[in-house]
Amino acid sequence: MESPVYDATVLGGGIIGRSIALKLIKAKPEFKVLLIDQFSMSESQGSSKGRSKGIQKTHWVKETDTMRQMRIDSLQEWESLQMTVCPKTIMRKHEALFVGPADCPFMMYTLDSLQKYPGFDGMGYMSNASLREQYPNIHFSDDCVGLLDASELCLAADTILEHILEEFENLGGTTKKGQVTEITPGDTINISTKEKVYQTKKIVIATGPWSGPMMQEYGIDISLKRKHAMEMYWKLKKPYIPCPSLFEYKNKSMVWTNYTTEHGPCLKIGFPGEIITHEDLHDVNKLHDKKMVIAMTKYIEDTFGEMVSTIKPTQIENCVYTFTKDGKFILGRHPEKNNIFFAVGMSGRGFGYSPAISNIVCDLVLDRQPKYDISEFDVARFK
Repeated sequence: MESPVYDATVLGGGIIGRSIALKLIKAKPEFKVLLIDQFSMSESQGSSKGRSKGIQKTHWVKETDTMRQMRIDSLQEWESLQMTVCPKTIMRKHEALFVGPADCPFMMYTLDSLQKYPGFDGMGYMSNASLREQYPNIHFSDDCVGLLDASELCLAADTILEHILEEFENLGGTTKKGQVTEITPGDTINISTKEKVYQTKKIVIATGPWSGPMMQEYGIDISLKRKHAMEMYWKLKKPYIPCPSLFEYKNKSMVWTNYTTEHGPCLKIGFPGEIITHEDLHDVNKLHDKKMVIAMTKYIEDTFGEMVSTIKPTQIENCVYTFTKDGKFILGRHPEKNNIFFAVGMSGRGFGYSPAISNIVCDLVLDRQPKYDISEFDVARFK
Protein backbone atom coordinates (compact mmCIF):
# COMPACT_ATOMS: atom_id res chain seq x y z
CA MET A 1 0.00 0.00 0.00
CA GLU A 2 1.39 3.38 -1.01
CA SER A 3 2.15 5.73 1.88
CA PRO A 4 0.10 8.95 1.95
CA VAL A 5 1.54 12.37 1.31
CA TYR A 6 0.65 14.39 4.38
CA ASP A 7 -0.52 17.96 4.06
CA ALA A 8 1.49 18.92 7.15
CA THR A 9 3.87 17.13 9.50
CA VAL A 10 4.88 18.36 12.93
CA LEU A 11 8.14 17.13 14.44
CA GLY A 12 8.06 17.15 18.25
CA GLY A 13 5.34 15.78 20.52
CA GLY A 14 5.65 18.25 23.38
CA ILE A 15 3.05 20.90 24.16
CA ILE A 16 4.07 23.12 21.21
CA GLY A 17 4.04 20.33 18.62
CA ARG A 18 0.80 18.78 19.84
CA SER A 19 -0.98 22.12 20.00
CA ILE A 20 0.07 23.04 16.46
CA ALA A 21 -0.97 19.63 15.10
CA LEU A 22 -4.38 19.84 16.78
CA LYS A 23 -5.10 23.36 15.57
CA LEU A 24 -4.12 22.44 12.01
CA ILE A 25 -6.57 19.56 11.85
CA LYS A 26 -9.31 21.57 13.55
CA ALA A 27 -8.84 24.41 11.07
CA LYS A 28 -8.64 22.06 8.07
CA PRO A 29 -10.51 18.79 8.82
CA GLU A 30 -9.68 17.52 5.34
CA PHE A 31 -5.94 17.82 6.03
CA LYS A 32 -3.79 14.77 6.59
CA VAL A 33 -1.67 15.81 9.60
CA LEU A 34 1.20 13.72 10.98
CA LEU A 35 2.81 14.19 14.41
CA ILE A 36 6.21 12.52 14.95
CA ASP A 37 8.26 12.28 18.14
CA GLN A 38 11.39 10.27 18.87
CA PHE A 39 9.88 9.17 22.19
CA SER A 40 6.51 7.63 22.88
CA MET A 41 3.80 10.25 23.28
CA SER A 42 3.50 9.40 26.97
CA GLU A 43 7.20 10.00 27.59
CA SER A 44 7.93 13.72 27.32
CA GLN A 45 11.62 14.56 27.89
CA GLY A 46 11.91 18.28 27.17
CA SER A 47 10.41 21.27 28.93
CA SER A 48 6.90 19.74 28.65
CA LYS A 49 7.94 17.05 31.13
CA GLY A 50 6.33 17.26 34.55
CA ARG A 51 2.81 17.22 35.91
CA SER A 52 2.28 20.94 36.38
CA LYS A 53 3.21 24.24 34.74
CA GLY A 54 2.04 27.80 35.21
CA ILE A 55 1.40 31.13 33.55
CA GLN A 56 0.88 34.52 35.17
CA LYS A 57 -0.50 37.86 34.06
CA THR A 58 2.79 39.53 34.85
CA HIS A 59 6.35 38.65 33.86
CA TRP A 60 9.82 39.32 35.22
CA VAL A 61 11.72 40.17 32.04
CA LYS A 62 11.39 43.16 29.76
CA GLU A 63 8.90 42.35 27.04
CA THR A 64 7.24 43.84 23.99
CA ASP A 65 3.55 44.57 23.45
CA THR A 66 3.35 41.46 21.27
CA MET A 67 4.67 39.20 24.03
CA ARG A 68 2.29 40.75 26.54
CA GLN A 69 -0.71 40.28 24.25
CA MET A 70 0.28 36.68 23.56
CA ARG A 71 0.34 36.03 27.31
CA ILE A 72 -3.09 37.64 27.81
CA ASP A 73 -4.58 35.63 24.94
CA SER A 74 -3.03 32.41 26.25
CA LEU A 75 -4.49 32.98 29.72
CA GLN A 76 -7.93 33.44 28.16
CA GLU A 77 -7.59 30.36 25.98
CA TRP A 78 -6.55 28.19 28.93
CA GLU A 79 -9.64 29.32 30.85
CA SER A 80 -11.85 28.63 27.81
CA LEU A 81 -10.35 25.16 27.46
CA GLN A 82 -11.18 24.40 31.08
CA MET A 83 -14.82 25.24 30.36
CA THR A 84 -14.75 22.92 27.35
CA VAL A 85 -13.27 19.88 29.10
CA CYS A 86 -15.22 20.25 32.37
CA PRO A 87 -15.55 18.23 34.65
CA LYS A 88 -11.94 17.25 33.86
CA THR A 89 -9.60 19.64 35.67
CA ILE A 90 -6.76 21.05 33.61
CA MET A 91 -6.06 24.23 35.60
CA ARG A 92 -6.68 25.99 38.88
CA LYS A 93 -6.44 29.64 39.75
CA HIS A 94 -3.79 30.58 42.25
CA GLU A 95 -1.70 33.48 43.52
CA ALA A 96 1.88 34.19 42.48
CA LEU A 97 4.16 36.14 44.80
CA PHE A 98 7.30 37.76 43.36
CA VAL A 99 10.01 38.73 45.83
CA GLY A 100 13.47 40.24 45.63
CA PRO A 101 15.40 43.47 46.24
CA ALA A 102 13.39 46.51 45.13
CA ASP A 103 16.13 47.80 42.82
CA CYS A 104 16.86 44.55 40.94
CA PRO A 105 15.70 44.21 37.29
CA PHE A 106 13.62 41.15 38.19
CA MET A 107 11.36 43.17 40.49
CA MET A 108 11.36 46.34 38.39
CA TYR A 109 10.27 44.49 35.23
CA THR A 110 7.62 42.57 37.20
CA LEU A 111 6.21 45.80 38.62
CA ASP A 112 6.26 47.48 35.20
CA SER A 113 4.46 44.47 33.69
CA LEU A 114 1.75 44.47 36.37
CA GLN A 115 1.19 48.22 36.23
CA LYS A 116 0.13 47.99 32.57
CA TYR A 117 -3.13 46.32 33.54
CA PRO A 118 -6.26 48.35 34.41
CA GLY A 119 -6.50 48.99 38.12
CA PHE A 120 -2.82 48.27 38.76
CA ASP A 121 -1.29 51.49 37.41
CA GLY A 122 -0.58 52.88 40.89
CA MET A 123 0.53 49.61 42.41
CA GLY A 124 3.70 49.54 44.52
CA TYR A 125 5.78 46.96 46.34
CA MET A 126 4.66 45.13 49.46
CA SER A 127 7.06 45.98 52.25
CA ASN A 128 9.19 43.38 53.96
CA ALA A 129 7.11 43.79 57.11
CA SER A 130 3.88 43.23 55.15
CA LEU A 131 5.30 40.08 53.59
CA ARG A 132 6.19 38.64 56.97
CA GLU A 133 2.79 39.53 58.40
CA GLN A 134 0.76 38.16 55.49
CA TYR A 135 2.83 34.99 54.99
CA PRO A 136 4.12 33.96 58.44
CA ASN A 137 5.04 30.45 57.24
CA ILE A 138 7.60 31.81 54.76
CA HIS A 139 10.96 33.22 55.83
CA PHE A 140 11.87 36.24 53.70
CA SER A 141 15.30 37.81 53.28
CA ASP A 142 15.67 41.17 55.02
CA ASP A 143 16.28 43.06 51.76
CA CYS A 144 13.29 41.78 49.77
CA VAL A 145 9.96 43.35 48.86
CA GLY A 146 7.01 41.70 47.14
CA LEU A 147 4.43 41.87 44.36
CA LEU A 148 1.28 39.75 44.29
CA ASP A 149 -0.32 38.56 41.04
CA ALA A 150 -3.64 36.86 41.80
CA SER A 151 -4.16 35.78 38.17
CA GLU A 152 -1.83 32.77 38.05
CA LEU A 153 -3.10 29.63 36.38
CA CYS A 154 -1.55 26.37 37.57
CA LEU A 155 -1.80 24.00 34.59
CA ALA A 156 -2.14 20.21 34.89
CA ALA A 157 0.49 19.59 32.23
CA ASP A 158 0.20 15.82 31.92
CA THR A 159 -3.62 15.97 31.71
CA ILE A 160 -3.43 18.72 29.07
CA LEU A 161 -0.95 16.78 26.94
CA GLU A 162 -3.16 13.69 27.09
CA HIS A 163 -6.27 15.69 26.20
CA ILE A 164 -4.67 17.39 23.18
CA LEU A 165 -3.30 14.11 21.81
CA GLU A 166 -6.64 12.33 22.29
CA GLU A 167 -8.54 15.08 20.49
CA PHE A 168 -5.98 15.17 17.67
CA GLU A 169 -6.29 11.42 17.07
CA ASN A 170 -10.09 11.48 17.37
CA LEU A 171 -10.18 14.09 14.59
CA GLY A 172 -8.17 11.82 12.30
CA GLY A 173 -4.62 12.93 13.07
CA THR A 174 -1.78 10.39 12.83
CA THR A 175 0.95 9.94 15.43
CA LYS A 176 4.19 8.06 14.91
CA LYS A 177 7.21 7.31 17.06
CA GLY A 178 10.52 7.61 15.28
CA GLN A 179 13.91 9.29 15.41
CA VAL A 180 14.36 11.49 12.37
CA THR A 181 17.64 10.76 10.58
CA GLU A 182 17.28 12.98 7.51
CA ILE A 183 14.96 15.59 6.02
CA THR A 184 15.13 16.14 2.26
CA PRO A 185 13.59 19.49 1.25
CA GLY A 186 11.51 19.99 -1.88
CA ASP A 187 7.94 20.66 -2.97
CA THR A 188 7.29 17.32 -1.30
CA ILE A 189 9.54 16.86 1.75
CA ASN A 190 10.93 13.43 2.60
CA ILE A 191 11.30 12.71 6.33
CA SER A 192 13.47 9.69 7.00
CA THR A 193 13.32 7.88 10.33
CA LYS A 194 15.08 4.67 11.30
CA GLU A 195 11.85 2.80 10.54
CA LYS A 196 10.26 4.56 7.57
CA VAL A 197 10.25 7.47 5.12
CA TYR A 198 7.29 9.87 5.29
CA GLN A 199 6.30 12.44 2.68
CA THR A 200 4.74 15.79 3.46
CA LYS A 201 3.91 19.06 1.75
CA LYS A 202 4.81 21.19 4.77
CA ILE A 203 6.82 20.57 7.94
CA VAL A 204 6.94 22.25 11.33
CA ILE A 205 10.03 21.78 13.50
CA ALA A 206 9.03 21.96 17.17
CA THR A 207 11.66 19.69 18.66
CA GLY A 208 12.69 21.75 21.69
CA PRO A 209 16.21 20.96 22.99
CA TRP A 210 16.84 18.67 19.99
CA SER A 211 16.31 21.48 17.44
CA GLY A 212 19.88 22.80 17.11
CA PRO A 213 21.47 20.14 14.86
CA MET A 214 18.30 19.88 12.77
CA MET A 215 18.30 23.62 12.08
CA GLN A 216 22.01 23.60 11.29
CA GLU A 217 21.24 21.24 8.41
CA TYR A 218 19.34 24.14 6.86
CA GLY A 219 22.20 26.58 7.33
CA ILE A 220 20.73 28.13 10.48
CA ASP A 221 23.07 28.19 13.47
CA ILE A 222 21.34 29.92 16.37
CA SER A 223 23.37 28.41 19.23
CA LEU A 224 20.41 27.37 21.35
CA LYS A 225 21.35 26.99 25.00
CA ARG A 226 19.98 23.91 26.75
CA LYS A 227 19.63 24.11 30.50
CA HIS A 228 19.10 21.17 32.77
CA ALA A 229 16.30 21.82 35.24
CA MET A 230 15.40 19.76 38.27
CA GLU A 231 11.97 19.81 39.87
CA MET A 232 12.04 18.61 43.47
CA TYR A 233 9.25 17.83 45.90
CA TRP A 234 9.08 18.21 49.69
CA LYS A 235 6.18 16.79 51.70
CA LEU A 236 4.21 19.21 53.84
CA LYS A 237 3.52 18.78 57.55
CA LYS A 238 -0.17 19.51 56.97
CA PRO A 239 -2.34 18.54 53.97
CA TYR A 240 -2.75 22.17 52.97
CA ILE A 241 -0.86 25.18 54.22
CA PRO A 242 -1.91 28.40 52.44
CA CYS A 243 1.04 29.34 50.27
CA PRO A 244 1.23 31.24 46.98
CA SER A 245 3.53 30.23 44.16
CA LEU A 246 6.77 31.97 45.06
CA PHE A 247 9.16 33.45 42.50
CA GLU A 248 12.27 34.74 44.24
CA TYR A 249 15.26 36.51 42.78
CA LYS A 250 18.21 35.30 44.81
CA ASN A 251 21.93 35.24 44.06
CA LYS A 252 21.35 36.47 40.49
CA SER A 253 18.95 33.61 39.72
CA MET A 254 15.23 32.98 39.93
CA VAL A 255 13.84 30.14 42.04
CA TRP A 256 10.19 29.15 41.83
CA THR A 257 8.16 27.18 44.37
CA ASN A 258 4.52 26.19 44.38
CA TYR A 259 2.02 24.07 46.29
CA THR A 260 1.04 20.87 44.48
CA THR A 261 -0.66 17.53 45.06
CA GLU A 262 1.19 15.70 42.27
CA HIS A 263 2.92 13.40 44.79
CA GLY A 264 0.65 14.10 47.72
CA PRO A 265 0.54 17.54 49.42
CA CYS A 266 3.97 18.93 48.59
CA LEU A 267 6.03 22.00 47.86
CA LYS A 268 7.53 21.79 44.40
CA ILE A 269 10.69 23.75 43.68
CA GLY A 270 12.31 24.38 40.31
CA PHE A 271 15.56 25.95 39.23
CA PRO A 272 17.21 26.23 35.79
CA GLY A 273 20.70 24.87 36.32
CA GLU A 274 23.77 24.15 34.24
CA ILE A 275 24.06 24.35 30.46
CA ILE A 276 24.21 20.88 28.91
CA THR A 277 25.30 19.54 25.52
CA HIS A 278 23.39 17.77 22.78
CA GLU A 279 25.01 14.50 23.89
CA ASP A 280 23.48 14.91 27.36
CA LEU A 281 20.03 14.60 25.78
CA HIS A 282 20.44 10.90 25.08
CA ASP A 283 18.96 10.11 28.49
CA VAL A 284 17.49 13.10 30.31
CA ASN A 285 16.39 10.92 33.21
CA LYS A 286 20.03 10.21 34.09
CA LEU A 287 20.95 13.86 34.46
CA HIS A 288 21.60 14.69 38.09
CA ASP A 289 23.19 17.74 39.66
CA LYS A 290 24.23 17.09 43.27
CA LYS A 291 25.19 20.74 43.79
CA MET A 292 21.72 21.84 42.72
CA VAL A 293 20.07 19.37 45.12
CA ILE A 294 22.21 20.65 48.00
CA ALA A 295 21.48 24.29 47.13
CA MET A 296 17.73 23.75 46.80
CA THR A 297 17.60 21.72 50.00
CA LYS A 298 19.19 24.62 51.87
CA TYR A 299 16.79 27.05 50.19
CA ILE A 300 13.76 25.01 51.31
CA GLU A 301 15.15 24.72 54.84
CA ASP A 302 15.81 28.47 55.08
CA THR A 303 12.58 29.62 53.43
CA PHE A 304 9.95 26.97 54.16
CA GLY A 305 11.47 25.07 57.07
CA GLU A 306 8.34 25.30 59.23
CA MET A 307 6.10 23.93 56.47
CA VAL A 308 7.90 20.81 55.24
CA SER A 309 8.12 17.47 57.00
CA THR A 310 11.26 16.14 55.33
CA ILE A 311 14.84 17.40 55.16
CA LYS A 312 15.55 15.86 51.74
CA PRO A 313 13.33 15.96 48.65
CA THR A 314 11.00 12.97 48.34
CA GLN A 315 10.91 13.12 44.53
CA ILE A 316 13.22 14.56 41.86
CA GLU A 317 12.34 14.95 38.17
CA ASN A 318 14.64 16.10 35.36
CA CYS A 319 13.76 18.14 32.30
CA VAL A 320 15.48 20.44 29.82
CA TYR A 321 14.69 24.03 28.84
CA THR A 322 15.90 25.68 25.65
CA PHE A 323 16.93 29.34 25.53
CA THR A 324 17.73 31.69 22.66
CA LYS A 325 20.36 34.42 22.92
CA ASP A 326 17.75 37.15 23.38
CA GLY A 327 15.19 35.10 25.34
CA LYS A 328 12.58 35.36 22.58
CA PHE A 329 10.85 32.58 20.66
CA ILE A 330 11.82 31.48 17.16
CA LEU A 331 8.60 31.39 15.14
CA GLY A 332 8.20 31.58 11.39
CA ARG A 333 9.18 30.27 8.00
CA HIS A 334 12.57 29.20 6.84
CA PRO A 335 14.18 32.23 5.12
CA GLU A 336 14.49 30.36 1.80
CA LYS A 337 12.21 27.29 1.97
CA ASN A 338 8.58 28.38 2.21
CA ASN A 339 7.22 25.00 3.32
CA ILE A 340 9.47 24.65 6.38
CA PHE A 341 8.42 26.32 9.65
CA PHE A 342 10.05 26.71 13.06
CA ALA A 343 8.59 26.83 16.55
CA VAL A 344 11.58 26.48 18.88
CA GLY A 345 13.61 28.30 21.54
CA MET A 346 10.75 28.83 23.97
CA SER A 347 13.13 30.05 26.70
CA GLY A 348 11.15 28.61 29.60
CA ARG A 349 7.77 29.99 28.55
CA GLY A 350 6.53 27.51 25.97
CA PHE A 351 3.87 25.67 27.93
CA GLY A 352 2.07 28.74 29.24
CA TYR A 353 2.24 30.58 25.92
CA SER A 354 1.46 27.51 23.78
CA PRO A 355 -2.09 28.62 22.87
CA ALA A 356 -0.85 31.83 21.23
CA ILE A 357 2.26 30.19 19.77
CA SER A 358 0.27 27.40 18.12
CA ASN A 359 -2.23 29.90 16.70
CA ILE A 360 0.65 31.80 15.05
CA VAL A 361 2.25 28.72 13.51
CA CYS A 362 -1.10 27.31 12.39
CA ASP A 363 -1.82 30.59 10.58
CA LEU A 364 1.58 30.54 8.88
CA VAL A 365 1.23 26.95 7.70
CA LEU A 366 -2.24 27.71 6.29
CA ASP A 367 -0.96 30.88 4.59
CA ARG A 368 -3.02 33.13 6.84
CA GLN A 369 -1.89 36.38 8.43
CA PRO A 370 -1.21 35.90 12.17
CA LYS A 371 -2.95 38.17 14.65
CA TYR A 372 0.38 39.49 15.93
CA ASP A 373 3.40 41.23 14.47
CA ILE A 374 5.86 38.36 14.77
CA SER A 375 8.88 40.06 13.18
CA GLU A 376 10.73 39.96 16.53
CA PHE A 377 10.60 36.14 16.43
CA ASP A 378 12.06 35.81 12.93
CA VAL A 379 14.96 33.35 12.80
CA ALA A 380 16.79 35.76 10.46
CA ARG A 381 17.55 38.04 13.45
CA PHE A 382 20.44 35.74 14.37
CA LYS A 383 22.23 36.10 11.04
